[in-house]
Amino acid sequence: MTIEQVVIDYYPKVDASDIDWVLNIFADESCYVRADAIYATKQEITDFYNNDRKISGKHSIKNLTLNSENVIAVNGVFKGVGADGAAKDIGFSDFWTFDKNGKVTLRETYLAAGANYVKD
Repeated sequence: MTIEQVVIDYYPKVDASDIDWVLNIFADESCYVRADAIYATKQEITDFYNNDRKISGKHSIKNLTLNSENVIAVNGVFKGVGADGAAKDIGFSDFWTFDKNGKVTLRETYLAAGANYVKD
């Protein structure tokens, strides 16, 4: 599977709460920077997906670009429900960095609603 396909497959998998699949794409030495939070180890990433991530809904990709350094940039929209039960319609940009084995070593997520930065 190409790294582009991993990223394309990620969004429907996370939307379906296929957490085992999601965690399998991360390298043992990986980091996830999400808005103002940093999950600096695979264990912290695991804890985030298993315990802290409370949103539900659907991600839609608008653009996906791969550069020569095995970094994929994605922008899109998430529509669903937040942890507080409120409706969410949030723009996002993700930057995915992969190692030579096709595992994610760094994921960075930036969230925005119009001109407003969003923490959750």
